[in-house]
Amino acid sequence: MKLVTIISAIFIIYGLSLAAVDTDHRFNCSLDGKVHIDQVNFDFEGKTLVMTPEDDDGSIVEITSSGELYINNRKVSLNRNEQKLLRKFNKDARELIKSAKKLGMEAGEIGIEGAEIGVSALAELVHMMFTEAEVHDMEHKLKRETKKLEEKAKKLEEKAEKLEAQADDLEDLHSEIKHKIRELDDLDWF
Repeated sequence: MKLVTIISAIFIIYGLSLAAVDTDHRFNCSLDGKVHIDQVNFDFEGKTLVMTPEDDDGSIVEITSSGELYINNRKVSLNRNEQKLLRKFNKDARELIKSAKKLGMEAGEIGIEGAEIGVSALAELVHMMFTEAEVHDMEHKLKRETKKLEEKAKKLEEKAEKLEAQADDLEDLHSEIKHKIRELDDLDWF
């Protein structure tokens, strides 16, 4: 029974360390700092948002912080309302990417903490096998540590829900822009 309890605790902790938040959007951040949301690569060159399709067909959309639009390095003529929408899109995309990167770092830290708890539990198990140490002491310690980890994971999930809401708002703005700017609407991937 002692061994079953310990092994069960280890698997619970391991599961917590690998838990991911379910979202409607697929976020991925590569080591080069680029962010991929759904089927589009997002990057910033200075204050210019650079978007390319995931299949890398060679096309590129650039949206400056001042609301200028370039498609395949050609400037698109826009009215004031369209520029305003693009300024907001640039700003909101920047905030979303910043939030996604921060959330990813926090998730990684929680994963590492979960793994550390698992390794610690294994070390305790080995120690218990060769000494008179009590399971109760280890169970209490594991419960305390996993509770802290679960609280952090819950806060992370709340942040992820806010990130999802940000992504939904950006998607709504994206749809409005695509509808109003014909040159963007002509791009299958935008």
